[in-house]
Amino acid sequence: MISIDKRWLTPLINGMWSPFWVRNIELIRSSIKKMGLKPIDPEIFPVREISAPKGAMERELSEEIFRIRHWYGGIRSPHFHHAGEIYMLDREQWVKFGVVVTDGFKAKLERVNTVSFEQVIELDDAFAGLPL
Repeated sequence: MISIDKRWLTPLINGMWSPFWVRNIELIRSSIKKMGLKPIDPEIFPVREISAPKGAMERELSEEIFRIRHWYGGIRSPHFHHAGEIYMLDREQWVKFGVVVTDGFKAKLERVNTVSFEQVIELDDAFAGLPL
């Protein structure tokens, strides 16, 4: 029997999430507070439902029709998901958040003595995509 963790289904449909958000939950929480962000009404986004017929998923899920509710293509603007709510950021808020994030990256890089071959490639790919 194949076991599918339900937490992996939504990212596969909506686009992959990044562990960055989980590792930085305190940063997200404090940013929401500092910026005075208010949760948005999720009803303003179009929703679709996807049903998997009985037997198509793992045994645990196949005992009932499995429904996933999500937005078409995800939200393409800066936003946070926190405590079951969605918080939108305007350009200025996103730039301020980006400064905090990049300062954190700089501090980590300054503490690094060496990196693996694969990490060099991954870092270079990431840096190559930055607007310099």
